[in-house]
Amino acid sequence: MNIDDMEGLDEETRKKIEELQKVTREKDGDEAFTAAQLKIFSTSFSNEDYSLGYEALSKIKETDNKISYYLAQINLALVEKNIDNNVYRASERLIKLYENKEFELISTVVLKGGFLSVEDVMFKFGGELIDKEQYKDALRLFESLSTSYSYENYCLIRICMLFLRENTKKIAEYFLDSLKQVLVIQDNLIVDCSHENQYERKLAHYTSTIVANNLLNNTEKNKSLFRLSTIYNVNDPSEGNLLMGYLKEKKYNIKKNVDLNVDYHAFLSCFTFNHDSLNQFRLYGKENNREASGVSLVFNKHFFLDKNIYSKYRKILNDPINIINTKKIEDIKDNLLIEYANATEIDKQNVFRCMYLNVKNDYIHLAQRDKITFYNEFKDKSEAQRHWEEYTKYVDSKKEIIIRSLNKLKVNFNLLDEQYRMLDSNYSSITDELDIIADEILLPLKYLVKHSAFQEEQECRIVYVTSLKNENVRMEFGKFLYVEYEADVKTHLDKIYIAPAATQYQPYLAKLLCDTNVKIELSNNPYRQT
Repeated sequence: MNIDDMEGLDEETRKKIEELQKVTREKDGDEAFTAAQLKIFSTSFSNEDYSLGYEALSKIKETDNKISYYLAQINLALVEKNIDNNVYRASERLIKLYENKEFELISTVVLKGGFLSVEDVMFKFGGELIDKEQYKDALRLFESLSTSYSYENYCLIRICMLFLRENTKKIAEYFLDSLKQVLVIQDNLIVDCSHENQYERKLAHYTSTIVANNLLNNTEKNKSLFRLSTIYNVNDPSEGNLLMGYLKEKKYNIKKNVDLNVDYHAFLSCFTFNHDSLNQFRLYGKENNREASGVSLVFNKHFFLDKNIYSKYRKILNDPINIINTKKIEDIKDNLLIEYANATEIDKQNVFRCMYLNVKNDYIHLAQRDKITFYNEFKDKSEAQRHWEEYTKYVDSKKEIIIRSLNKLKVNFNLLDEQYRMLDSNYSSITDELDIIADEILLPLKYLVKHSAFQEEQECRIVYVTSLKNENVRMEFGKFLYVEYEADVKTHLDKIYIAPAATQYQPYLAKLLCDTNVKIELSNNPYRQT
């Protein structure tokens, strides 16, 4: 490389790069050579010398180190797109990388680690192409993505196709904005279990003593994992169609069964902010149909996906280029071994607070802690009141954002009805297809919306949408479908509350958990056993 190539760099940076350029495959080996090229890229890019960094990344071969090659290809595409404005070349590079199955596991670990992956960049490019009204190019990227970003990707493929039809462009605009509003609402329904959020770090799951025993009394030979069950098991018959009725301000028809969609089927598990609730003990976790005979398993924040990772998925990254560092590569190497061991379980998921609606009067409530829990937590009444008011402001701020997006969705769906009526005879036959797309756009929210009659439960949910063809979907014939959750129950427990009619299990549970710091408490609720 000619010294002129480093013309704009300061003396110290030049010397650093010149030393790195002395590293060769022949003398130092493939690992050292690829590490040197990545450092040259990071150093030169930080100094806005893009050509020097691009040349260094181009030297990394797939046979050198697969992780380094994977990250190098992503950054080459980012340089081509953001610096050289060569969208086609960048897209081709990404599609080729994504379609190479040898990188599938690396990509999974990169995503879980919160790093920029090929899926992230392809999705980012596709969104930018839509903004530039380059719908054919965007469609090609989204179609190549297949299973990654499955919900958003699927919706955007359908929307791009509508943009490419002259008479449905306006409809596509309303669908695109509706998708954005759905993602805003979903993002604000995530329960942030991080340390910064001192009020919502723990959630409870009510279950039977039999299930609790199976989850806690695990051995390698007899391992029972936490399950997410099919949506068919919910107790609210209005679920799935309440939201559409709210948006269109029409009465909804309660269906006896949820429509079965083989490709997009919801599995869920329910949690609550009410850790020791007599009503929920009476309803859930019954043994032999006996009320208040179960337990409340209180999980800590690590049982769920960190909200920051989810935000990264949604926002992708503000920085258009991902500066590679060697620590990142070491992290990926370490986590690859873990990933091999967890191939049959679904990854940690975000947990969402439910939204309670009443169509008749526009009532909206977000699941949250009850006021009494603050008075139970803080002995001083004034301190309890202060924390309650702070918490209320926190939840209300989310509610305000959600209401704004819901109102925009209402406007969009009313305007969509007008656009449907304007379609000429050649296009009127696709209204059924448009209704399906509208329903699919609402999919992430459909099972987070409940009737206001269930508000007392203050419910939160993990919702996992996948195809019934997915190998992770298990079956107990005639009973239920389910998927198994990656996070171990015993490791992530904070406390167990024992219902009034199950106190005899206290010593047994104490024995099961004697090697942990999990607290076991009898329910404080008065209850006369019958």
